[in-house]
Amino acid sequence: MSRRRPQVNGGEVVAEGTPEKVVKETRSFTERYLAPLLGLEALAAE
Repeated sequence: MSRRRPQVNGGEVVAEGTPEKVVKETRSFTERYLAPLLGLEALAAE
């Protein structure tokens, strides 16, 4: 029997659409990693 740790962050869909739309969603953990790839470091730093 494996013990499941409570999920602290992640696992909830908070954005959908193009990468540019996902980057605008500040609740998205993906935004933090995607923004620099799109040349939007300013958004990633916020």
